[in-house]
Amino acid sequence: MSKDLKATSFIDLLPSSIAEDDTIRAAALALDEELQFANDGISLVFIYSRIDEIEEPLLSILAHQMHVDYWDPDLSLETKRDLVKGSIPWHRIKGTPMAVETMVKTVIGGGEVLEWFEYGGDPYFFRISTTHSLGGPDTFTKKLLPAINMAKNTRSWLEKIIVNRKTTETLNFNFAVISKKTMGLGPAFWIKPVENRFIGVVPRIGTKTTINAI
Repeated sequence: MSKDLKATSFIDLLPSSIAEDDTIRAAALALDEELQFANDGISLVFIYSRIDEIEEPLLSILAHQMHVDYWDPDLSLETKRDLVKGSIPWHRIKGTPMAVETMVKTVIGGGEVLEWFEYGGDPYFFRISTTHSLGGPDTFTKKLLPAINMAKNTRSWLEKIIVNRKTTETLNFNFAVISKKTMGLGPAFWIKPVENRFIGVVPRIGTKTTINAI
């Protein structure tokens, strides 16, 4: 019956000619702990298959080894892992609009590259349209712009960054209507009160009523 290395004792590896010797068996049992210690460390050799488990500072070392172009110590651990994993595919598209969009997504969360012929601009210029915040001045000048310049091709120039904002607002409209009512009481005198009414939305207009004595 086959066993994996973790479930194997050093005694199981002894040849039958010495397996029953008490001294040899005692020595084999003493080596079991060292054998399992070495076995537990085997997984540490597989670095690239364990990128989602690796912590700093090993990630920084891998980033240097994999020639990750954009690296910021302030990035989240998940983002750093994604940059290391995507380094080889990234270098295949470097200098393309997709590469610029990838860097914009890494820094601020997302954006779209608009090339000059898409909006009637000057040749070799491009714009970036995004719904995400550009962050503060430090994020824009020290992170976003260097990342874009690193990703774009040499002949292309960033013209502007357009930030689109969608807002939902409720507008309330009120109307005030002033109406006058004239009432006549009896043949001998008239009372002409003036009444001001403030009505919202739907105006209400008064009428003129005359009451005569019999």
